[in-house]
Amino acid sequence: MAVNVFEEIVKLSLHAQGYFTIENVKYGLPYGVKLSNEKFRTDSSDIDIIAVKPNSTAKKVIAISCKGYAIDLDKASNAIKNGGPIGNREGWKQFRELASAEWATAFLHKARQVSGLEHVQHVTA
Repeated sequence: MAVNVFEEIVKLSLHAQGYFTIENVKYGLPYGVKLSNEKFRTDSSDIDIIAVKPNSTAKKVIAISCKGYAIDLDKASNAIKNGGPIGNREGWKQFRELASAEWATAFLHKARQVSGLEHVQHVTA
């Protein structure tokens, strides 16, 4: 079951389109990974929804980060690139898979590992 109503809406929409979903897939940086910037140090994260459409010719997985609140894209982009808050949290913490190359690699690796597919499309909903 999805953690919140917004995630549930996204999941139900994907099911209506023929996708199978897995929710709240935990992942972290592999042991021994040296971060390019120590500010990105944190224990773990999760992929809100991983979606795969069986028998699709596209052979891709969609990895979705759900944000159940309004985001000013310009402010969010600036906070991710230059540091600063988005709402009441540091921007990078909410978008670590976009803000850090190491977290992006871990995110993609986990989506590939869970789905068994190589092509990952990251979506923020």
